[in-house]
Amino acid sequence: MQVMLPRSFRCGAYVAETVVCDLELSDCVSHFYRPQAVWRLCEGCNNYGSSYCCPPFSGEPCGEAFGRYDHFAFVVSKIEVNKSHIADGVDVAEMVVNAECKRIKGYLLEYERLTGGRALVGVGRCRECGEDCHRAEGLPCRCPDAMRLSLGAAGFDVTMMLRSLCGIELQWASAGTMTPYLVFASGLIF
Repeated sequence: MQVMLPRSFRCGAYVAETVVCDLELSDCVSHFYRPQAVWRLCEGCNNYGSSYCCPPFSGEPCGEAFGRYDHFAFVVSKIEVNKSHIADGVDVAEMVVNAECKRIKGYLLEYERLTGGRALVGVGRCRECGEDCHRAEGLPCRCPDAMRLSLGAAGFDVTMMLRSLCGIELQWASAGTMTPYLVFASGLIF
């Protein structure tokens, strides 16, 4: 089965061009799976250890999936923001990435259901329960069926994947500035 998504999405606030790269899972793992190096980068984040979809983990969160599936669909949205459609004071990047995450997650969860695979869709903290994840209190996840790891939390080197597979260089904004484009990367193991 090939994962197919709309190539272009337009709304007032942004335009997203979406690309799907179909890979053999074994190739993806051998070239881009670097959990220890990626998780070290997570250590400085406020979400580290305080959200169930963020490291550290007691094991490899996708280890069982690697043995059960053969394919990997890498889904990338390159997003151009139309700031004239966004109110002053709004965190533009947060708003747009959340909207794109929700849009792509809908498609990937349907493919997950059809294939029995595992979607890796998200960025940063989990957005299912809001700000108060139960992990910090040592309580079980309230939304285990809805929570999905991001590619980075799963241990994939997203920067290397974007560069190698899509020719996209991530750009980082400094305080008060916006990059020319945003990128939302996700995937499906199936």
